[in-house]
Amino acid sequence: MVDFLSAVSAKLENYDYTKDTKPRFKRPWNTFNNDLEIKLNELFVSRAERKSIKGELHEETIRSAKHIDEGHTTLKTPLESINLKTLEDMYDKERNYKIYNLLKERLEQNNDDPKQAFIEPVYMPLSEEKAAQNQKPHRINSIKIKDKSVSGIQVRGGLANNSSIARTDVFTKKNKKGKNEYFLVPIYVSDFGKELPNKAIAAGKKDWIEMTDEYTFCFSLFPNTLIAINQTGKPEDEFIGYYVKCNRANGAITIDYTDRSKEARTFGAKTLAYIKKYQVEILGDYHEVKKEKRLDINRKQG
Repeated sequence: MVDFLSAVSAKLENYDYTKDTKPRFKRPWNTFNNDLEIKLNELFVSRAERKSIKGELHEETIRSAKHIDEGHTTLKTPLESINLKTLEDMYDKERNYKIYNLLKERLEQNNDDPKQAFIEPVYMPLSEEKAAQNQKPHRINSIKIKDKSVSGIQVRGGLANNSSIARTDVFTKKNKKGKNEYFLVPIYVSDFGKELPNKAIAAGKKDWIEMTDEYTFCFSLFPNTLIAINQTGKPEDEFIGYYVKCNRANGAITIDYTDRSKEARTFGAKTLAYIKKYQVEILGDYHEVKKEKRLDINRKQG
């Protein structure tokens, strides 16, 4: 068999064959193809955790913090990005009702399609006095939109959202029914070198949940951490995959299939029956991490 493979390789390298005489490998045994497929399906792909703290400190968009005492920030938004829903959050629309009505009318006439609605320029309505003086109206290219978010990183007098999440710390606490609930504390790149964040994501709420002594730290998740989750607690419903990210808006986590054979899946984390973390060896063996100490962020991870 070895001599045959060597001869075939030599012919392939020297292109010493035609389509009709192309050398072919012989099956080592009759069930070789089937046995090989079974073994390939049994392979477990090992991925290295990404514990780097490199990344953007904050998103590029900067919101004005002038009205933060009123419970919101403002963001200058191009007309092409505004629809009827976002228009309702127009800053000071009561005072600027003429502009608001003009933009609303344009959108309604164009099936709420801003790109179509604002192909033609939009101009500031003139008062009768200014119109009589033949003054030219100013073109409107953008308006201020209120944003309920009042947190973020201070940048050039405004606020920007945190960008890259370096790791996610998982906590747990029993609810009134005695069932564990899970809480996610995102640690951003911009947090390193500062005080360790201690607030978990609260879906749809401005105020996140403070992790007091009532909450128990479980472990930290990094991109490519192998985890097992179960929504029902039934053994057949367990899903094992590599952690991708968490959603800071709703506390959901995204998990990738170990072999990337399908699209990554997203799960709400709080009400899962359990989340388990695994340590993966280089050859694919893995074992559960039973206990882990929470790392500080005044030093490099990994």
